[in-house]
Amino acid sequence: MDWTLVKQFTGVSLAWGNANGLCKIDYRGYANKMSGRTVTENTLFPACSITKYVTAICVIKLKSSGILDLYADVNQYLRDWKIRDLEGEEKKVTLIDLLSHTAGIIDGEDGFYGHRIGDKNISLIDILEGRTTYNPRAARVEKKPGTFFEYSDAGYCIIQKIIEDITGKTYDKVIDELIFIPLGMEKSFIGTEENIKCHQKDMATGYNLSGEAIERGIPLCPDMAASSLWSTPSDILLLATDFYTNLNNGYGQEMLNGPKDMNWVGLGLFMDEKHIVSKGWGENGQCMLKINIDSGAMGVVMTNMNPEVPQEESGLERLLDSLL
Repeated sequence: MDWTLVKQFTGVSLAWGNANGLCKIDYRGYANKMSGRTVTENTLFPACSITKYVTAICVIKLKSSGILDLYADVNQYLRDWKIRDLEGEEKKVTLIDLLSHTAGIIDGEDGFYGHRIGDKNISLIDILEGRTTYNPRAARVEKKPGTFFEYSDAGYCIIQKIIEDITGKTYDKVIDELIFIPLGMEKSFIGTEENIKCHQKDMATGYNLSGEAIERGIPLCPDMAASSLWSTPSDILLLATDFYTNLNNGYGQEMLNGPKDMNWVGLGLFMDEKHIVSKGWGENGQCMLKINIDSGAMGVVMTNMNPEVPQEESGLERLLDSLL
């Protein structure tokens, strides 16, 4: 393993193994440079958009229980907010569209960054209506659904609203019940303000490219279904192992069925001929999950620094490729 590939990161944690449950872990650097707290196997890192992979699994599980239809108009599930086009008319969008970023919804420029504990509360409807700088663009269908790929955090906010409306529970509680508890993911949580306060001593401090701690502390993500997961590589590997076990005849297979003519896009994940990939990248860290479809080899790497370049350039993908 060549740690020089990721030597620029303040802290790095890694887990890799295979579908039989074999797992190795390693870690380097600091969870907090100021205090001298080093990374351990229990250090919690921001999973950022790997949260979308978790959200997609949640949706498929709700679909399997008969609560959701992946191809239905999701407006039937939404109670006090509806998906509309730019003219204000209700527009049919499916969960397939939302999960694969093909619903035609475009995020506001420079959105989904900078919110912190103590800031004014932002509701999901605030985000979806573009009422704040957190997402200054209302979530409206701007392109024909199913025909145009546009990576969208706002689309996953809609999924969060659907999950909460149909279950009558908060998103974090649903994820606990359907995923974390059944899989024994004891080191994973959704970053609500309450959960952050409970786990803060084990959470990695985020750093910018200059090695300075990000301003005003730990990000708080009201877009929980898009980017609020905190976890460890070994915990995410538990989820990946269960996913791979269900790849041929279970929920994993359904998640590979993305939009037509876009064979690289699944539901909450991305693909090439050999791998399934989920990536996360935010102001306080970067991470990546990669699974070899044929062999079942899999790995997760998590960091607490924003390298300002994608995983292909920062070294994360090359590190995982060296292990898979």
